[in-house]
Amino acid sequence: MEKATFKKISQPVTLNEIIQEATDTYTYKFNIPKGMTWTAGANLHLLPYGLDEDIEIDKKTVHHLSIINLPGEGYIGITTRIRKQTSVFKKKLQEAQIGDTMCIFKIKNRLPLKRENHPVVLISMGVGIATMRPLLLEYVADQSNIPAIININVDSSGEFIYKNELISTEKHGVKNYFTKSRTEMKEAIKTTFQLKDQRYYIVGSDNFLSSTTDFLLKNHIEKHQIYFDKRQEDIDEILKSI
Repeated sequence: MEKATFKKISQPVTLNEIIQEATDTYTYKFNIPKGMTWTAGANLHLLPYGLDEDIEIDKKTVHHLSIINLPGEGYIGITTRIRKQTSVFKKKLQEAQIGDTMCIFKIKNRLPLKRENHPVVLISMGVGIATMRPLLLEYVADQSNIPAIININVDSSGEFIYKNELISTEKHGVKNYFTKSRTEMKEAIKTTFQLKDQRYYIVGSDNFLSSTTDFLLKNHIEKHQIYFDKRQEDIDEILKSI
């Protein structure tokens, strides 16, 4: 993408806060640009550089990330893992300082919370829970036309991000399962098979999406009951692999 074109579609944001959520896992909070809004389940593209910097903008410097919060929380945030051996993009995030200017663009939502009188089951791997957090908060604020919601997260590290906050949603009817293995996760998923015409939202690696979907299909869940935070062509590829 040419730099001039990018300037037309991007919006600068200021980094206001960095929070370490767990080992190698960080949340970055930015100011909300004037007039910007989004819905639970949305994602954005982040360029961790100001547009005045002379860089080549490509897939190495731009990432697609889930927005972890609702607009009413007063910031726009992302959570990501940054390990020792990391990408150009995450290296820049690792070096970021409060007050730095970055750029966001292409806010889209492929995983909105559907209010169609179906129970909702959220299944995520590790930091994929970042996509689910705003969906759960939206449900807490408004439970209309969603008879039940279950949140299942698997993280072998046992360092479940947002865990204490999400446990607090249980007083509003949310059921949480924090599991340390896919075996434990599948046992939690089995408890949802008693629901009627439920919908499954799945977030994680392509392997995770494929294996979890395969498990659901083998337990008589239909494809139309399963949603991904993916483009349709990517969804088609995942389903072909099963």
